[in-house]
Amino acid sequence: MQFLPAVIASYRSARDYVARTRSPGDSLAVTTWPWPTEATTTRQSHIQVSAGGIAAPVHVEIRGVGVVAAGANVGVNPGSYDISASAPGSDSSHVTREALPGITTVIEYHLRLTPKPVAAAPPKAAPPPEEKKGKKFPVIPVVGAAVGVGVLAAVLAGGGSSTPSTPTTGSLTVTIPN
Repeated sequence: MQFLPAVIASYRSARDYVARTRSPGDSLAVTTWPWPTEATTTRQSHIQVSAGGIAAPVHVEIRGVGVVAAGANVGVNPGSYDISASAPGSDSSHVTREALPGITTVIEYHLRLTPKPVAAAPPKAAPPPEEKKGKKFPVIPVVGAAVGVGVLAAVLAGGGSSTPSTPTTGSLTVTIPN
Protein backbone atom coordinates (compact mmCIF):
# COMPACT_ATOMS: atom_id res chain seq x y z
CA MET A 1 0.00 0.00 0.00
CA GLN A 2 1.30 3.42 -0.88
CA PHE A 3 0.35 6.60 0.99
CA LEU A 4 0.18 10.13 -0.35
CA PRO A 5 3.02 12.41 0.75
CA ALA A 6 0.53 14.56 2.74
CA VAL A 7 -0.60 11.51 4.74
CA ILE A 8 2.97 10.49 5.48
CA ALA A 9 3.83 14.05 6.54
CA SER A 10 0.78 14.21 8.85
CA TYR A 11 1.63 10.85 10.39
CA ARG A 12 5.25 11.87 11.02
CA SER A 13 4.16 15.21 12.45
CA ALA A 14 1.76 13.49 14.86
CA ARG A 15 4.33 10.87 15.88
CA ASP A 16 7.00 13.53 16.52
CA TYR A 17 4.59 15.70 18.47
CA VAL A 18 3.52 12.82 20.70
CA ALA A 19 7.16 11.88 21.30
CA ARG A 20 7.93 15.47 22.42
CA THR A 21 4.92 15.78 24.73
CA ARG A 22 5.09 12.49 26.63
CA SER A 23 3.81 12.52 30.19
CA PRO A 24 3.57 10.02 33.09
CA GLY A 25 -0.09 9.47 32.14
CA ASP A 26 0.99 8.09 28.77
CA SER A 27 1.56 4.65 30.29
CA LEU A 28 -2.15 4.53 31.17
CA ALA A 29 -3.39 5.40 27.67
CA VAL A 30 -3.00 3.56 24.37
CA THR A 31 -3.46 5.77 21.32
CA THR A 32 -4.11 4.67 17.75
CA TRP A 33 -4.99 6.51 14.56
CA PRO A 34 -6.99 4.15 12.34
CA TRP A 35 -6.67 5.34 8.77
CA PRO A 36 -9.62 5.20 6.41
CA THR A 37 -9.40 2.50 3.78
CA GLU A 38 -10.46 4.89 1.04
CA ALA A 39 -9.27 8.37 0.23
CA THR A 40 -11.22 11.14 1.90
CA THR A 41 -11.31 14.87 1.42
CA THR A 42 -12.81 15.73 4.78
CA ARG A 43 -10.72 17.77 7.19
CA GLN A 44 -12.93 17.01 10.21
CA SER A 45 -11.01 15.14 12.92
CA HIS A 46 -12.49 12.92 15.61
CA ILE A 47 -11.41 11.89 19.08
CA GLN A 48 -12.80 8.68 20.51
CA VAL A 49 -12.13 7.82 24.15
CA SER A 50 -12.73 4.48 25.86
CA ALA A 51 -11.84 3.02 29.22
CA GLY A 52 -11.48 -0.74 29.20
CA GLY A 53 -11.72 -2.86 32.32
CA ILE A 54 -12.96 -0.13 34.66
CA ALA A 55 -16.19 -0.82 36.55
CA ALA A 56 -16.51 2.72 37.94
CA PRO A 57 -17.80 5.55 35.75
CA VAL A 58 -14.94 7.29 33.98
CA HIS A 59 -14.85 11.10 33.80
CA VAL A 60 -13.18 12.21 30.54
CA GLU A 61 -12.55 15.84 29.66
CA ILE A 62 -11.04 17.28 26.49
CA ARG A 63 -9.76 20.81 27.08
CA GLY A 64 -11.54 23.19 24.74
CA VAL A 65 -14.28 20.64 23.98
CA GLY A 66 -15.68 19.68 27.40
CA VAL A 67 -16.70 16.52 29.20
CA VAL A 68 -17.05 13.48 26.95
CA ALA A 69 -18.74 10.18 27.72
CA ALA A 70 -16.45 7.16 27.58
CA GLY A 71 -16.97 5.47 24.22
CA ALA A 72 -18.10 8.67 22.51
CA ASN A 73 -16.70 9.81 19.17
CA VAL A 74 -16.43 13.62 19.14
CA GLY A 75 -15.81 15.75 16.06
CA VAL A 76 -12.99 18.29 16.58
CA ASN A 77 -10.82 20.56 14.47
CA PRO A 78 -7.35 19.24 13.65
CA GLY A 79 -4.82 20.14 16.32
CA SER A 80 -3.44 19.20 19.72
CA TYR A 81 -5.73 18.43 22.66
CA ASP A 82 -5.16 17.94 26.37
CA ILE A 83 -7.28 15.01 27.53
CA SER A 84 -7.74 13.85 31.11
CA ALA A 85 -9.51 10.81 32.51
CA SER A 86 -10.28 9.78 36.07
CA ALA A 87 -12.46 7.30 37.92
CA PRO A 88 -13.28 6.91 41.61
CA GLY A 89 -10.72 4.64 43.28
CA SER A 90 -8.36 4.79 40.29
CA ASP A 91 -5.34 6.75 39.11
CA SER A 92 -6.06 9.72 36.89
CA SER A 93 -4.33 10.30 33.57
CA HIS A 94 -3.54 13.42 31.57
CA VAL A 95 -2.24 13.16 28.01
CA THR A 96 -1.82 15.45 25.03
CA ARG A 97 -2.80 14.01 21.66
CA GLU A 98 -2.89 15.20 18.08
CA ALA A 99 -6.14 15.11 16.09
CA LEU A 100 -5.18 14.66 12.45
CA PRO A 101 -7.27 15.99 9.53
CA GLY A 102 -9.83 13.38 8.45
CA ILE A 103 -8.55 10.82 11.00
CA THR A 104 -10.05 9.49 14.25
CA THR A 105 -7.70 9.56 17.25
CA VAL A 106 -8.65 6.64 19.51
CA ILE A 107 -7.50 6.77 23.13
CA GLU A 108 -8.08 3.74 25.34
CA TYR A 109 -7.42 4.38 29.00
CA HIS A 110 -6.25 1.62 31.34
CA LEU A 111 -6.57 3.32 34.70
CA ARG A 112 -5.13 1.41 37.67
CA LEU A 113 -6.90 1.01 40.97
CA THR A 114 -5.29 3.05 43.70
CA PRO A 115 -4.61 1.26 46.96
CA LYS A 116 -6.92 2.25 49.77
CA PRO A 117 -5.11 4.10 52.51
CA VAL A 118 -4.48 1.94 55.52
CA ALA A 119 -5.59 3.57 58.73
CA ALA A 120 -2.75 3.82 61.17
CA ALA A 121 -3.31 1.93 64.38
CA PRO A 122 -3.88 4.23 67.32
CA PRO A 123 -0.78 4.57 69.44
CA LYS A 124 -0.72 2.20 72.36
CA ALA A 125 -1.05 3.83 75.74
CA ALA A 126 2.11 3.66 77.76
CA PRO A 127 1.84 1.12 80.56
CA PRO A 128 1.55 2.63 84.02
CA PRO A 129 4.91 3.02 85.70
CA GLU A 130 5.77 0.06 87.82
CA GLU A 131 6.21 0.64 91.49
CA LYS A 132 9.77 0.35 92.48
CA LYS A 133 10.02 -2.73 94.58
CA GLY A 134 12.52 -1.73 97.17
CA LYS A 135 13.34 -3.86 100.16
CA LYS A 136 10.73 -3.40 102.82
CA PHE A 137 11.65 -3.19 106.46
CA PRO A 138 11.11 -6.63 108.08
CA VAL A 139 8.66 -5.46 110.72
CA ILE A 140 7.40 -8.84 111.97
CA PRO A 141 10.82 -10.49 112.46
CA VAL A 142 12.21 -7.38 114.19
CA VAL A 143 9.21 -7.08 116.51
CA GLY A 144 9.40 -10.80 117.22
CA ALA A 145 13.10 -10.55 118.00
CA ALA A 146 12.52 -7.52 120.25
CA VAL A 147 9.88 -9.39 122.20
CA GLY A 148 12.19 -12.39 122.48
CA VAL A 149 15.05 -10.23 123.74
CA GLY A 150 12.71 -8.61 126.25
CA VAL A 151 11.55 -11.97 127.60
CA LEU A 152 15.12 -13.20 127.76
CA ALA A 153 16.20 -10.07 129.63
CA ALA A 154 13.32 -10.51 132.07
CA VAL A 155 14.20 -14.12 132.69
CA LEU A 156 17.86 -13.36 133.18
CA ALA A 157 17.17 -10.36 135.34
CA GLY A 158 14.71 -12.21 137.52
CA GLY A 159 16.69 -15.38 137.65
CA GLY A 160 13.87 -17.10 139.49
CA SER A 161 15.60 -16.37 142.84
CA SER A 162 13.85 -14.88 145.83
CA THR A 163 16.91 -13.09 147.11
CA PRO A 164 17.60 -10.11 144.99
CA SER A 165 20.85 -9.19 146.78
CA THR A 166 22.61 -12.26 145.57
CA PRO A 167 23.99 -11.77 142.11
CA THR A 168 23.22 -14.57 139.81
CA THR A 169 24.98 -15.67 136.76
CA GLY A 170 23.67 -18.13 134.37
CA SER A 171 23.76 -19.23 130.85
CA LEU A 172 21.35 -19.57 128.07
CA THR A 173 21.51 -22.39 125.63
CA VAL A 174 19.68 -22.17 122.34
CA THR A 175 19.14 -25.39 120.42
CA ILE A 176 18.04 -25.31 116.79
CA PRO A 177 16.49 -28.59 115.62
CA ASN A 178 17.62 -30.11 112.32
